[in-house]
Amino acid sequence: MRCYDTAATLSELALQSMEANTNPQIDPDFKARQIEGFRAAIKADRSQYHAAAFNAANNFARSGNVDKARPLLDIAAKDPALDKAVTELRKIIGGG
Repeated sequence: MRCYDTAATLSELALQSMEANTNPQIDPDFKARQIEGFRAAIKADRSQYHAAAFNAANNFARSGNVDKARPLLDIAAKDPALDKAVTELRKIIGGG
């Protein structure tokens, strides 16, 4: 999870820098492609971050450690793509 979080954070910083760059020598098409690329990278890394949280929660739940699974499920639940999986795991371990 930490690697995906770090990658997303670095891309967010790069995106902010590119968006704020007013250097007239930067080609507008290049700048637009860079911004689009950073946004795509952020989306992908955040998705992977949430998936990693879900996978860890699932593994903790399977090993009987629901106390460690629950906070990871809270992180995973922030990705709407994981709603169904998070709901099902919460039903299995109890607490929502």
